[in-house]
Amino acid sequence: MNTALESSAKPRKPAADFKPILIVGLAAVLLLGGWLGLIQTLGTPTPVMVVEGRSMLPTLRNGDLVIVKEVPPSELMEEFEAGGNSPIIVYYSSHDRKYIVHRIVGLEYSEEGVFLGFKTKGDHNAVPDRGVVDPEAVVGKVIAHIPSLGLAVIFLRSPPGIVFTVTLLIALAFWSILEGRSKKAGEA
Repeated sequence: MNTALESSAKPRKPAADFKPILIVGLAAVLLLGGWLGLIQTLGTPTPVMVVEGRSMLPTLRNGDLVIVKEVPPSELMEEFEAGGNSPIIVYYSSHDRKYIVHRIVGLEYSEEGVFLGFKTKGDHNAVPDRGVVDPEAVVGKVIAHIPSLGLAVIFLRSPPGIVFTVTLLIALAFWSILEGRSKKAGEA
């Protein structure tokens, strides 16, 4: 046995093998914590959404990211009745089976004076949306937006984006396997 070779070989650091996993794990925990913090702070399970479409031009554009806060219907009603810029809300349309980002343009009441819901309209649309938005369908009020940040999300949801993501994951897996084999071959 050659003790000179054994003593000159670098000792292997097992922790270094786990460094990428720890970094990814820490990033995942931070992202999850941030997301849960937004949910808690803004009071809605969907505090961040992507605007898809052009119905809110020029205020919001396709691909803008909106920050949404839950507010009671009474607050939305008061803000609308106060005049000025009426609130922009996000609501779930069971008819269209999607979330819609539009501005409140009216309040609907029954003949007895009972509040039924909100009339909405996209800023770019010529006519209001059909029907009345039930207050229970309202996710929240748009409190901020970040231009174009959601374009990546729209791309990743599209068929080319899905193909890109799957291809990237397969390439990373092969790269990881090949890198592991080359390290083992170098150690031998």
